[in-house]
Amino acid sequence: MKKILLSVVVLAAFGTASKAQSSATGTATATAIIVAPITITNAANMHFGHIVASGTSGTVELTPAATPTRNITGGVTLVASSATASAASFDVTGTSGYTFNITLPSSAVTLTHSAGSAGPTGGTMTINTFTTDKSLTSNTITSSAFNFKVGATLAIAASQVPGTYTTLTPFNVVVAYN
Repeated sequence: MKKILLSVVVLAAFGTASKAQSSATGTATATAIIVAPITITNAANMHFGHIVASGTSGTVELTPAATPTRNITGGVTLVASSATASAASFDVTGTSGYTFNITLPSSAVTLTHSAGSAGPTGGTMTINTFTTDKSLTSNTITSSAFNFKVGATLAIAASQVPGTYTTLTPFNVVVAYN
């Protein structure tokens, strides 16, 4: 009888031990962190300044800087005036320490003569080859607004009609968290 009782106790002990080793339970908590939305505001519009067109087409490249340089090609002449050239300027805010990228327009943007459709033939110009003074892929938001400039190249036709040319629809510059 002692042997049977001992056998039952031994089997019960091994049976319990094997069940304890065949499963285990772990726990975890869940966390979510909501960050401030990234925002972009226009701090200054792009202005190519005063330009004289000739019988030969040309371009004006506006560099993306606080005091931009205007580089010309072809038959255009730059005029010093009270209308100072300026690169577009943008301020970005969001959660400090987060990185973001910048996307510039990838196609040409049309500027239209101030007389609009009633204006002269050839009453448009285009800007393209947009550039920035910052990285397109890895910028870091700080505790203050992150500022960057945007420049572009203006294409001027031979004998471009004098007047003020403006984009009818603003061009888009997009920022997004990485």
